Amino acid sequence: MSGIPKAQPGDKYGALTLIEDTGRRNTSGSVYWRCKCECGNYVTRAWDVITVSLIRGHRISCGCQNPANKAIYENNKDNPKRIERYYESIGQIDGTTIAGICRHNINRNNTSGVRGVTWSKREKKWRARLVIAGKEHSCYFNTKEKAIAYRKHLEETYFAPVVEKYNEQKGAQE
Repeated sequence: MSGIPKAQPGDKYGALTLIEDTGRRNTSGSVYWRCKCECGNYVTRAWDVITVSLIRGHRISCGCQNPANKAIYENNKDNPKRIERYYESIGQIDGTTIAGICRHNINRNNTSGVRGVTWSKREKKWRARLVIAGKEHSCYFNTKEKAIAYRKHLEETYFAPVVEKYNEQKGAQE
């Protein structure tokens, strides 16, 4: 029997209270939970991520416990509109940070030269991968060109609507 506790709605881990099982599973089969943070923000977290964070002794939250964000929350916890404006200022929409999906830098250990496309030694194939709002989309291909094309398809399918929605909201505010 594993030492990992069974999760139940209402359980509290760090600053997060489990609200409901979303019905989604990650690639390892772990449940995604909808959680409410002490600051009032709602987030979705995979159960295995929560347990690993607990084991490592991290304070679990929606991100408000991050030292860079903590001062903003402390100063504005009674003003949810200000917190919402903060998320808008960093370009976050639907749980996705716009700067993160628009960046073009590639990890130094990337073998393809294309972000999100890597060589899998185990599968002996090229892998195209994209993660958005906690959900992973990936596929293996025999050729690098097919993996690159699939990654571009994933970006057009998943990133483009989020960026478009962000730009619409930003335009409506101006």
